[in-house]
Amino acid sequence: MELIPCGWRRYVEFRMTIVNHISPIHSVDKKGWRWFDENTKNWGFKDMIPAVILNNVNVGFLLNGEITIIAEVEVHEFIDTLNASQVEELSDDSSEDLQNKDNVTIEVNGFQVLDSQVDQVNAIFEKHPDLISNFSLKNQHIRNAYMHALLDLTKTLSKSTKELTVEDMNEADNTITDLIKAGLNLDWLRQKFDQALEKQIAYDTRIGELEKQVKKRKLAVTELEADLEKEKAAASASLMLFD
Repeated sequence: MELIPCGWRRYVEFRMTIVNHISPIHSVDKKGWRWFDENTKNWGFKDMIPAVILNNVNVGFLLNGEITIIAEVEVHEFIDTLNASQVEELSDDSSEDLQNKDNVTIEVNGFQVLDSQVDQVNAIFEKHPDLISNFSLKNQHIRNAYMHALLDLTKTLSKSTKELTVEDMNEADNTITDLIKAGLNLDWLRQKFDQALEKQIAYDTRIGELEKQVKKRKLAVTELEADLEKEKAAASASLMLFD
């Protein structure tokens, strides 16, 4: 095995795929990158897929008692971190983005998402394995945009009803429609949205009714206060007649 000399590092891109033999489109893969040096000699993914799904013969990952895992590794040239000219050469905007972990993207089921979004995306596919069965878009950037729109949408709909505005609901409705037109199977999300919309309407209706009642009662109190002042004035005037 080739050792990394002291003061040097190597950039490596890698991808691991757990093959689904029944439906290859549902194979689970993750993609990442890493700088390796004398202190960072190994790295991997904490999880790929729940064991209960992996071991279910009806799902497609387990075939004849075996699981197929494909590992792809692309190793780049050594970089001498002690050589200022080499470091400067690699310090353009793109390399700075790659070195920022917040910008690291990992591929999950054909979508490139941030490392912080991997668990959420995996959870969606586990609950809804047919999510992209009719999704035929090939352009990677467009595919990613639709996934990010879906993640933003689920984040919005996870809020409580009273936190959602009419604009939020209208935008969510339009987003669901667009995603469904693109081929994503979102009947489950449409159902959740319709339920949230019903709650929102009921909430707004109830609040409107209460506000009307409050206004009426405030008006009634104002009228009573005015009558009270009139009665006081009349009583005061009548008392003065006896002075």
